[in-house]
Formats: sequence, structure tokens, C-alpha cells
Amino acid sequence: MPPKCASIWYEIYQILSHFGGKFEHVFGVQQSRKESFQKERDKLPETWTFDWRDRPKEAIRQILGYLLGEPPPIPPLLTASP
Repeated sequence: MPPKCASIWYEIYQILSHFGGKFEHVFGVQQSRKESFQKERDKLPETWTFDWRDRPKEAIRQILGYLLGEPPPIPPLLTASP
């Protein structure tokens, strides 16, 4: 068995051990987390409308204010005239 496969199975074993060895419990926790995440999304729907997949560069620029590799913009407090 390739080492990568062994590590995956060991991680699965660890997860199952953490949840008492029951798949039902693992998937129950996963489902409850999905539901609580959806409730949080529903509270502030306007914050989830930005689709970054179509325009990754523009999305990064909008979120950070600049692209990685570009110099960051100088904050207004540092550029104010005396």
C-alpha cells in the first residue's frame, strides 16, 4: 500500500475513534454543522453575494485593496498633509 493511502486510512481511523467509531455520529455532526452554517448565512445574506470564481483578480483586489505582489495602498492617515 502506498504511504499516502496508509495516511488517509489512519486519518479516517482517527476521526472515527474521536466520534466513538460510529459513522452515524460523524455524519450527524457534519449535518448539524452544515445546518448551523446555513443559519449563519441566512442571517446576513448580503455578505454572501460576491462571486469570486468568475473574477479572481478583481475579487482579490476588492477584498484586499490590492493584488498580491503589488505594493499595498498607503492608508489615508499616513498620506494626510500636515
